[in-house]
Amino acid sequence: MRIGSQTTLSTGAVLRLALVRFGASFLLILTTGILNRILITELRMAAWVVTLVLSFQHLTSPFALGAGHLSDRSPLWGRRRVPYIRLWTIIAGLTVPFMPVVALKMSTGLGWLFFGALIFGLFGYGLKVANILVGALIADRTSDPLIRGRQLNVIWVMAIVGFIVAGLVYAHGIPAYDPTSTEDLNRLQWLCIGTSVLAVILAFVGTWRMEERLDHVTPSSIAAKSTDLSMLQTLRAVMKRPGVRRTFAFLMVADFSFFIQEFVLESFGGDVFDMSVGVTTSFNTTLRIGMEIAMLGGGFAGVFLGRFPTRQVLVWGCGLGALSFLILAFTAFANADMVLLLSVFVLGVGKGLYNIGLAHLFMSMAKSSTAGLLMGAWAAFGGFAVALGGLSGGIFLDIARWFVTDLGHSYGVVFGIELVMMIVALLLIPKNVTQEPSPAA
Repeated sequence: MRIGSQTTLSTGAVLRLALVRFGASFLLILTTGILNRILITELRMAAWVVTLVLSFQHLTSPFALGAGHLSDRSPLWGRRRVPYIRLWTIIAGLTVPFMPVVALKMSTGLGWLFFGALIFGLFGYGLKVANILVGALIADRTSDPLIRGRQLNVIWVMAIVGFIVAGLVYAHGIPAYDPTSTEDLNRLQWLCIGTSVLAVILAFVGTWRMEERLDHVTPSSIAAKSTDLSMLQTLRAVMKRPGVRRTFAFLMVADFSFFIQEFVLESFGGDVFDMSVGVTTSFNTTLRIGMEIAMLGGGFAGVFLGRFPTRQVLVWGCGLGALSFLILAFTAFANADMVLLLSVFVLGVGKGLYNIGLAHLFMSMAKSSTAGLLMGAWAAFGGFAVALGGLSGGIFLDIARWFVTDLGHSYGVVFGIELVMMIVALLLIPKNVTQEPSPAA
């Protein structure tokens, strides 16, 4: 589809492409909403051990830089993005059925811990690469930066819908978990297998006929999309663009701040307020509903304004994130469970605004010839910060337990650290972020 001299994906194509992220959301809920809670609360494993192993799904993110650059330069079966998206989704899906058994045996020895780190690392890497190449495919197919941001926003909205639906499904599929029950383990195992099959099917459907073969493209356009520079040379060139380094510094601090509670929030509900697995899994649903509302609202605002106020949206997102951590800290120190869901909802709204602002920021910097590399750099820097944040949550919690006798107060210390870091992120938001005008405006 063309708008004037601009090319863009149709709305139907974007919605279909979003099925890739929709399926990935089901897979992610298993690790960030169920397995982490079971290991820390039901099995009483040390929080730092659990978060270390689970963080390997993000610690592998820096390697996504090479995968993005590979897709820019080395087409697979005549296409640069779609085959890689499918391949890495399959690889991620194959690891999931092993997760319940591996996770439950991690406390029995270092060998199982190593195997767990390998499984979660491969899982996270597969999903990360598939997801960044969805963004690169949008950059290839849509030339206007503002429309790219809107389309990536649609992809993320569908991913959040996947989180919400998955949370509801899993809350009914495994409402409680007894570590001594073979029936509960079998139920979890079948959920993992079914989810893997669903994610792979959706990845194939979502990318069907989404990309032309390169032998159907004119030689001049192929040359325009390729590069003779090495990955490091290309990355250096990208980093020399005005404001890019500050953008990545902000990205890392903000992602670190937003994800400190990622693997301990459900255990907070179980440890401090004695909530069941089904109830704490609903935290993800509440969080994603907040994200959904924020991203839809931000997207509509951009359409009505004819431009997207990137910096203002990022300020609001990080500001609401800081507010949510303040409420969470109050909840922990005052033992006030009545505002727990409110804090999770506010966190979701903040994350949603942050995500849509970040999408527009990076899509405005993307060029088709280096889109895979830029998306890979986004994944590499952001993913490493996310991993460090998730791991730090468990470390901060265990350290706080040494010095604070009240378990609720220990969690409060973790949320307080998040509050401070989010304030730092607010100060790092790039000041030269432009408000891209719409061609139709």
